[in-house]
Amino acid sequence: MKASTEVTRTALAAWLEREEAELGTQLTQPLALWCAPHTPTAEALREHTHALLQRTIEHLHGDGNPSPASPAVEVLIGDLAPRCPTARHVYVSWTEHQIVVSDAAQPSASQADLHPIVITIAACYIAAAAVNALLNYPFSPAKRTLHISVRDILGMDPTWARHKIALGEAVLAGAGAVGNGFLTGLRCFAVQGRLYIADPKVIKDSILPRCLWFDLNDVEEPKAQVLVRKAAPTFRDLKLIPWNGTVSELRVTLPDSKIERLIVGVDSRRARRRLQSELPREVYDASTTGIAEVVLHFNTSQDTNACMSCIYKEELGELQHEMHVAEALGISVDAVRREFVTHSDAVAIVRHHPDLDVSALIGRAFDSLFRERCATGKLPSDADRQVLPPLPFVSVLAGAWLALETARRLARELPAERFNYWRLSPWHSPNPALRQMRPKDPVCECCSNEAVREAIGILWG
Repeated sequence: MKASTEVTRTALAAWLEREEAELGTQLTQPLALWCAPHTPTAEALREHTHALLQRTIEHLHGDGNPSPASPAVEVLIGDLAPRCPTARHVYVSWTEHQIVVSDAAQPSASQADLHPIVITIAACYIAAAAVNALLNYPFSPAKRTLHISVRDILGMDPTWARHKIALGEAVLAGAGAVGNGFLTGLRCFAVQGRLYIADPKVIKDSILPRCLWFDLNDVEEPKAQVLVRKAAPTFRDLKLIPWNGTVSELRVTLPDSKIERLIVGVDSRRARRRLQSELPREVYDASTTGIAEVVLHFNTSQDTNACMSCIYKEELGELQHEMHVAEALGISVDAVRREFVTHSDAVAIVRHHPDLDVSALIGRAFDSLFRERCATGKLPSDADRQVLPPLPFVSVLAGAWLALETARRLARELPAERFNYWRLSPWHSPNPALRQMRPKDPVCECCSNEAVREAIGILWG
């Protein structure tokens, strides 16, 4: 997984302000992943964690693979003793109430079976802890223990998660990393309905490390089509429908030309504001801030609280970023704000970047192209840090939490305190105290616009 390691190294080096060569040495150290035998939960945690780590680091060993004589890190899932005393260790234990990820051995794990969504989410934190240990804990000098509460994930009464979830008719905007993570999480539930997956772009090899459903054989194929083809067999009562175009183009083909439920996993702030202007009845959104955090947001047409345009309002940093993208790619800022590369844009970009091909650029998102060039070190700049591609476990964490919260809300199983905004980090324990109810922005270009409010009333009553 050489390409994955290069992307990981570049992203981490930029964020940690360390030399790539140093991180490259650390990321090529062997890591061993072990799980307790004959323990279904341990085996499931190992399988999900392995899927994330094999796209992140180069030398991954464990059950079924030859073990190095002296791994730098051992991840021990379940009641296991270390095999290599000189390695740094990540211990994973659990009860029916919580999963604990620590550098110190914990009390023996119970045999409690955990819900698949709990396992999917916990694997992201385990993968982050493993990378943290491989880099000798740069993200946490105190080597803090991670506590993942099952109650925080499933609520006071977890039985809802075993029942059928009526999704109705919904649209997933974006079949990239967060979209892949969303379907990875959604398959943990018995979901019924129809889900359109809208994405006008094709798969590039640069996104493979972050997209669990894609591999090298899928490069240059339409994202939406490949995601549906691969994910559809894992759903029994949910029909997945690909749309190789934008959400705006899809909307006019839907009944009454309106979107009941919009699930958002696109890259840019401007794209999110455009999607809110499609006036969906309900919005379920997840984004990543580089490799540091995940942001969740939800709103409905009846809300008196923040919409997606309030959350992702235009700000100085965004405008500076667009100017930086334009300058780096050799195009105008107006072109960047159109979101997708046209033929004339592609010609201009190739003048500045002759290693690129005009035909391969047409239809790509400017932000995705810029992110890719940053990740490969072809646009080095301190200002690029915020757009570096997230690591696999960050994108999957965003998508899995999004799937969980979507299912919870459709099942009417909400925490004691409602929220519409939450920031999480794979490097720290999820903290429900950080959940917020963000108020409406009184000058929001969407929900505070009287004409928009009238249109929402006509659409949804």
